[in-house]
Amino acid sequence: IFATNWNLGRIPGTIIERLGHVDVSFIVRWGHPLKQKRIVKRKDIEQFPIASTVRLPTGKIDGREGFIICDNCNILRDVVISTNCVWITSPYILRYDLMKNHVSQLSVPDININPNEIVMVVRRGVAKSKALMHFQQEMVNLLKTVQAGLDIGMRQCLADG
Repeated sequence: IFATNWNLGRIPGTIIERLGHVDVSFIVRWGHPLKQKRIVKRKDIEQFPIASTVRLPTGKIDGREGFIICDNCNILRDVVISTNCVWITSPYILRYDLMKNHVSQLSVPDININPNEIVMVVRRGVAKSKALMHFQQEMVNLLKTVQAGLDIGMRQCLADG
């Protein structure tokens, strides 16, 4: 199983192997009211609905203006581009929209967002196949590429202007 370690507890009989991480940020549509602020704070974020692929842990953001929780990033992208929702996601998912100024990343100094750790969960005592070891290494390489921002598509997008 490949997953984020976000809310993954110990599963009896398994081993969790860390593969890398993906940074997470606050993303809003281009022209969002929060982009007018010099410094965006927690209280500012909480004035808008929050979009996320998972329910946020208690104490992170109160969501008094509402939450949209959906595991389909294409749907969340469309919602965020056409509303004032604030999406907590990896900027990598929206790299083309960021480059084309459809969305913008917010810096919120008083909210600490940890990167999503990506892990592989395997059964204890079971040997890994060569295919799984190859796939595991490919995932590690992909995560390094994501973090380095060297994705071929991203470079192409930059070249296209």
